Amino acid sequence: MINWNEFEHIHVIKKLKQILNTWWNIDIVFTDERGELKGLDSSKTVFHNPAIGYLLEKEIGKTNLGEVVTRTLDDLRTSNNKFSLKRWDMTAFDVGVFPIMIENDCVGTVVAMGYFKDEQVQQRLPEVRERLAAFGVPADYIEKLIVKMKYLDDQERQHYCELCELVAQEIVTLHLEITKRDDRIRELNNELGKRFKYDSMIGKSKPMQELYGLLDKIKGSDTTVLIQGENGTGKELIAKSIHYHSTRKDKPFVA
Repeated sequence: MINWNEFEHIHVIKKLKQILNTWWNIDIVFTDERGELKGLDSSKTVFHNPAIGYLLEKEIGKTNLGEVVTRTLDDLRTSNNKFSLKRWDMTAFDVGVFPIMIENDCVGTVVAMGYFKDEQVQQRLPEVRERLAAFGVPADYIEKLIVKMKYLDDQERQHYCELCELVAQEIVTLHLEITKRDDRIRELNNELGKRFKYDSMIGKSKPMQELYGLLDKIKGSDTTVLIQGENGTGKELIAKSIHYHSTRKDKPFVA
């Protein structure tokens, strides 16, 4: 499962988003494969176009965009296209939907919005203003968007699409790296857990059995444990056994 909150803060993705903002005044968001917005925190996420941010904070905006994404993904599954650029009827401007693919499965999308892919800009701007106002977007937000909104010619559209595909691919790469890291951590934890199992300690005498019972009692506790004994009696082995059987086993053991 993708951890969407991590990707919003990755330097490469932030840089690609900044380029899209600067060159074409385009905002991007992420959705899962069902079209549900992900990694969007109203208290932290900053939109280049406040009008888009305002709209996506509303339930109707989220729901409508989700429907656009799911319909687009359905269309892409029956075509040879890798992505889709289309009009978002709710706003009258255009959006691009770029699937995030892992092993031929769509796990989400990069959605870029706030531009025109055809030349009828002057005819469409009044419609954008009217549609956004109908959903309660403040007038000053709308005017800021209208002033900056651009038509992307063929060459600009090509560059824009390449950048959005790069964002999608970067998410895939980072997800695979994180998954590989997490798998390795789990593998090491399992190895350490087996290595420091209580029954791997030498000793079946009654005092040792009492020790194992005591370790079982304290392994889930946050209480500080003082282990005393002479050198060479296995204090560190006991400490490691407690650590790798406790709720802190995913954290480093510090001797």
